[in-house]
Amino acid sequence: MSSSTLPQNILDLDFEEVRDFPPAVMEKVEKMKTKTELVIQLFNVPTSERVIQDYRCSMKTDELEGKGKLFITQNYLLFASSDHNVLESIAFFRIMSVMKDKSLLFFPAGITIELDSGKVQFTGFMHRDETFNLIRHLWTFQPTYVHLSDSDMLSQIKDAFDVDDDVKEQVQQKLDASAGKKPSGEFSGRWGELAEEIKTVEECEVPDLDIGKRSMRLAHEIQEINTQTLERMQQQAESLDRTEHNLKETNNNLNLANRNLDGLESGVGQVKNIFTPNLHKSKVGAYEKSDHTVKVDNEEYTDIPILIKQPNDFLEPGLMRFGEKRLRVLNGDREEIKKYSYTYPNIHQVIIRARHQHIDVKFRHTQDRFRCCTSFIQAFVNEIFLRTQPGQVILIHEPETRRFQYGNFAIRELTLRGSRDGGEGTEIESNGAFVTPKATYSALLSDAPGAVQEAQGVQDTQINDLSKIMSDLDSINTAMDSELNRQIDQLEDVDKMANKTLSKANKTTYRTSRLK
Repeated sequence: MSSSTLPQNILDLDFEEVRDFPPAVMEKVEKMKTKTELVIQLFNVPTSERVIQDYRCSMKTDELEGKGKLFITQNYLLFASSDHNVLESIAFFRIMSVMKDKSLLFFPAGITIELDSGKVQFTGFMHRDETFNLIRHLWTFQPTYVHLSDSDMLSQIKDAFDVDDDVKEQVQQKLDASAGKKPSGEFSGRWGELAEEIKTVEECEVPDLDIGKRSMRLAHEIQEINTQTLERMQQQAESLDRTEHNLKETNNNLNLANRNLDGLESGVGQVKNIFTPNLHKSKVGAYEKSDHTVKVDNEEYTDIPILIKQPNDFLEPGLMRFGEKRLRVLNGDREEIKKYSYTYPNIHQVIIRARHQHIDVKFRHTQDRFRCCTSFIQAFVNEIFLRTQPGQVILIHEPETRRFQYGNFAIRELTLRGSRDGGEGTEIESNGAFVTPKATYSALLSDAPGAVQEAQGVQDTQINDLSKIMSDLDSINTAMDSELNRQIDQLEDVDKMANKTLSKANKTTYRTSRLK
């Protein structure tokens, strides 16, 4: 996307629409500002920290104990006792684990934070689970904003195209010397300028295509195995259906047999059979084959971890899934929440709330809104503006909120890397928010020998094909997992039905033996 097609805010961060906010909003702004000023005054934290939420609780360590408030900012847990005599500052990078303590009767217990230097226990919460969810989210995902300066663009190319540090230094020197040079090459804007410099300084090396061939062969073999497994699961589903149908038919026949035995055993039974309808005659019917084709989701989407803000203000872990035609919300089990499903043309306003890291989305022709808290405010807004029509969505910043750029694909790649532990243990999917962009390394080698360009083009194709196969494998595995869970539930129902039918068959056999 060139700079000429960018939304107004991406190049002018000082732009702000003149707007009168309701008194309730301004009151919230002042409250959040006062809380932030308090923690900056009490604790030795950067002035860039902003209070996101605060909770009344008690804190206990090996040396300190007190009752007061826990203030949560982007990078710190800050506890202050009511008299401010007990102060404890915990940076998120020091946290080793966050655990819920076992509940006591009907009251939820506390939260234990394990640090590199010991443990801290917080108790007495009115909203323990919400506090845990917010701490867990901010601990896992560092609030991330990016600004697309020249150095950031250079780092992005270095990471994406594996350029060495000495090459980066040479590029930077040439970039500084040619600030007024007109961009050229395959990429527009800064990308083109930097790409041209990399072409002149990067050594040309013929890629090893044998590695790609071996990887592709293994990936195809795994894909074939998974596809065959999926087909066998579909056959197994039909066998289960037939077994369930036969059990139902057997159970119905036993009911019919017991009805006939009632008539043979006594006159009362005969009268009952005469005056009551036979409910068991042809009740089950012939077997009808069901469609158990396992659906594989091949839609390309971007996932952004969020905390869903429920109507009662409870924060629940989830994912905002930006699909090709609509955005959906998934719960912690990756199941779609039906009431939170929206089409892009219906999005009307995006509001950056005065409560930091909170965002509201409003829609056309309805009073409904979606509220959430997320470390990826910029990425969230960026996805909406990338997927909607120019001028369709109004972005509103409430006072004292951070301005940022949006409407650029590079922002997606940069912001969605913001996990505290470098990606390990985070919710990263191969077909989601953290997907690697398509390989286009050959675009940087137009000055290289023909053999190198040709080999690099082949390797680009290998990488992209391999990425597509891995994405398909992820979708197949998800579909197999869903079908397996369904079959397990069906097997449990069949097992219960078989035990019930066996018991009924034994009773019918006993009654028949008594007629002899």
